[in-house]
Amino acid sequence: TGAATVFDGTYKVDAQFLNSPVTVKVSSILRGDGAVGDVVVENGGVVRADSDGPGRLGGEFVLNSANFQAGGVLGLAFYGPHPTGGNDRLFVNNAVTLTSASLSSGFQYAPRDGDVITLINKNAVGAVSGAFSGFPEGALRFIGGVPVVMSYLGGDGNDVTLTVTNLPLHGGGAQ
Repeated sequence: TGAATVFDGTYKVDAQFLNSPVTVKVSSILRGDGAVGDVVVENGGVVRADSDGPGRLGGEFVLNSANFQAGGVLGLAFYGPHPTGGNDRLFVNNAVTLTSASLSSGFQYAPRDGDVITLINKNAVGAVSGAFSGFPEGALRFIGGVPVVMSYLGGDGNDVTLTVTNLPLHGGGAQ
């Protein structure tokens, strides 16, 4: 219930510790479906939302604030609309800083054109500071061959979202 520093290995949090700050060092992982205080992710450190329920897809990890330093990694999996959950995501109550952080993500379902995936739901007013490395606002990029557009102005205006766009057409055959 106090401050934690993850130096090596994985620190999994599935309970509520919003007053407990966490620093994630190189080659270490903070993961879970609970809540922690202010989080600093250093170069090579990883934060992953991760469901704590058996058979449930999509984790929702709550952070008081998030500071991803250059080379810090956010790892998320996208399950789409699913009866046992949805997409991994962070809920951040206050400031979000992305100083050339890395995004490690992948689609675990066949996405449809127009799908909007919220990566970070920022609850406080004010913009997200910075951006993921290689994902500037509005630019078309590919995740696992799926074309997406990143936005740091999504949701209610300050959430980080991906929108699936320009999927190739698949012929259904005609007679």
